[in-house]
Amino acid sequence: MVREDKILKNKFFIQIFFLIIFILGSTNLFATNKKISTLTSLRFNVNDKSRVNNKDVSTEYVLSLELPKILKKEVLSPEEKKGEIYIYENGMKTIFLPFFNQVIKEKSDENEMKILNFINQIVELDKKDKNFKDKYYLKEYREFQISNSWKIVIKEFQSVSNYLIPQILEVYSGTTHVSTLKLSNVEVNPSFKKEDFILKE
Repeated sequence: MVREDKILKNKFFIQIFFLIIFILGSTNLFATNKKISTLTSLRFNVNDKSRVNNKDVSTEYVLSLELPKILKKEVLSPEEKKGEIYIYENGMKTIFLPFFNQVIKEKSDENEMKILNFINQIVELDKKDKNFKDKYYLKEYREFQISNSWKIVIKEFQSVSNYLIPQILEVYSGTTHVSTLKLSNVEVNPSFKKEDFILKE
């Protein structure tokens, strides 16, 4: 009888222990995540592995986003493209080509804006969509249809300054996987100046 009482007490304490762990874990999960909808700007490095003309292509660049309208891309590699700068705003892109020491302007296309559109979609869903908010912070909302042509899937997340930020993204054109993006060195809500997004001709 004494032994049975001891076993019951042990089971009780074990259950209490796991209940406390669960409560603390749940509290930590929701308390440490700031709302993604409070993002106003981002800066991060991207390792981009793509498949182009049946060849694997790897590029690295820095993206600076002033939400919801401006995207700046600074190329780090490959060497032949290093130093190129692209600024996208209002359907136009301004390009600096260091090899020619030249600045040109032309229309941007949907493909070039997909990361900015992806982040904007997350921010807007967090403001308005309860289903999104219920699932995103549990890492259960992962697939985003950016347009009729483009889809982005979050494969891994990272915590940055208490924000739940995508870390690895897979990009699809229709059903075809076209690239995998790894985000690193993420800065949340950096303070940009107007001149950060201006290229002098």
